[in-house]
Amino acid sequence: MKRSKTVLSLLLAFSILLSGGYSVHSAAAPVSKTDKEVFAEECDRLYWAGKPAGKTAPDREHMEEICTAIAMYTAGAGENLAELIHGGEADSPNVTLAELERYLNANGMYLYREEMAVLTPFALVGTIDANSLLTVYSPLTSEWIVSGGACWKDESLVKREYWMSLWSPGVGHASRCGLFDCVGLKLFNNKAEKAFRQNQSMGYVHDGYGNGMVLYNPCNGDPTQGVFFQYQDSFTTLLLGLPGNYMGYGFSALAVYSSEFSKYRGSAFVYYDHA
Repeated sequence: MKRSKTVLSLLLAFSILLSGGYSVHSAAAPVSKTDKEVFAEECDRLYWAGKPAGKTAPDREHMEEICTAIAMYTAGAGENLAELIHGGEADSPNVTLAELERYLNANGMYLYREEMAVLTPFALVGTIDANSLLTVYSPLTSEWIVSGGACWKDESLVKREYWMSLWSPGVGHASRCGLFDCVGLKLFNNKAEKAFRQNQSMGYVHDGYGNGMVLYNPCNGDPTQGVFFQYQDSFTTLLLGLPGNYMGYGFSALAVYSSEFSKYRGSAFVYYDHA
């Protein structure tokens, strides 16, 4: 049986990563700085003011938690994010950008920019809600974190695929929905004075009801060109074989880049492939 396939590309506004320049005049020739370089210098001064010299890298587990929080936000996983940053004391299942920014600042990180993604004409605008893309800077490690994602607004397409399945695993169990899906972050027009590295990456998928999973193993070749993750989306089977929560409702990709990323001048796509 041939299954339908939907391909979604989220075209992010060029201003997200296509930085303008500042001219810093000195006795020598003027030096052009990107917006991100100026922002990083300001954050470095703010963060290290009054602190002893020398940098101590954050604990790997703690850094992963912060990245997960960012990926949850861009995937629209409000309930999951509220539990992560507020624990059992969350007043609301949703987390505002201001709350996330306070969490980031408390952990020594600063929000560079939030931009809303723009759906390309190839996307099913009535089916998908594009979430914002976040760019975050860490003075402690001189790294840049970039993450973007989206959510299904209309699940009728994937529910139709569930009904097309000839086999149900039983109540409470997961039923695969088609083939593997893919979410990724792709960089274009890579124009940086110095090559930058991708130091870490992750993907995040959730069902919109507090259940989610972190994706750790990217499938792309050149990490400086972006990052892509594959995952199997699924439905939880309810009584009478009805489809329940859809693990794949929201999704995002995240990449952590070295300090040289501040010189990057280019654009980015968040890519989603539903099969």
